[in-house]
Amino acid sequence: QIADGLPELVELYYRNYLESLEYPLPFYIYAPYIKDGKLAVEWEISYDFQNEDITYHAILARDHLMEDVLDTYEGIWPRMEIGELPPGKYFIQVTATDASGNTQYAFDNYITEVGKTYGVKCFYVEQDGTIVEDIYEE
Repeated sequence: QIADGLPELVELYYRNYLESLEYPLPFYIYAPYIKDGKLAVEWEISYDFQNEDITYHAILARDHLMEDVLDTYEGIWPRMEIGELPPGKYFIQVTATDASGNTQYAFDNYITEVGKTYGVKCFYVEQDGTIVEDIYEE
């Protein structure tokens, strides 16, 4: 009975694979750091199999749902600089969008008791100004 459904399952997975090729590849957000008194956030470069231009969209917020937005970035460079931040917990979300409008989230995710928020990295600005990346270990 399971074997009877395999051809359809293989076809479904193949269609999903072909569709995934239309989107930019996912990427990782690097740990934020301080440079020249500013907070800098960088991420890996995404790749598009159709060789379309990619625009990055980044949001810095005080919450993982990106509702309390502090700063935003839109551009072709995989980097965002923000002025000095007071001590606290912060979240950065980055997406890559190709010229056809296909959007991909970063690999990073933030885990809460109700689930994951995809494309988001959490970090802390300590009292002494140092940056500590929030790392979740399963």
